[in-house]
Amino acid sequence: MDPYAAELAAAAGAPQERRYANHLRVGFNRLEFLLDFAQVYDGSAEFVHAQLVAAPAHVKQFASLMQGCINDYETRYGVIALDGPGGEG
Repeated sequence: MDPYAAELAAAAGAPQERRYANHLRVGFNRLEFLLDFAQVYDGSAEFVHAQLVAAPAHVKQFASLMQGCINDYETRYGVIALDGPGGEG
């Protein structure tokens, strides 16, 4: 078993840490995208608790997957309003 597969197998039984993020900041350069997931409340300072770094092709695949999930969500529950709870309005 290669070292990466062994690491994944060992981590499979470990509890996963989960955090709420209500803010996302995206940056990029020629080689990668940087996604900072953060929490911001009522004018408080931004608290970045996770940063994902990914290749542009992977981010494009992620965006396509998310658009499909959004379409499925809206088919089931209705259109997501950007000015409602969790929106930008």
